[in-house]
Amino acid sequence: MFRAGMIQQMPQVTYDLPSETAFAVYTNPQTMGQSFQKVIINRAQNRVFVATANYNQMLSNPEGIQDLLNMIATFTLF
Repeated sequence: MFRAGMIQQMPQVTYDLPSETAFAVYTNPQTMGQSFQKVIINRAQNRVFVATANYNQMLSNPEGIQDLLNMIATFTLF
């Protein structure tokens, strides 16, 4: 996405290795838009699940942003 010019900054990525889960935050500094993603790898079924929340830091209310982040953070396969 960075090479294709779709994003202007590298995302912030963190991992939880025991649960095979990655979190990524993409920010567009021009629009103040952000995307928060949770990626879960299910090796047993050879599947990948992605949950995403998109919001604008300047236009979205803080409670709404927190609700979106909580919804994505609590997404689970079990």
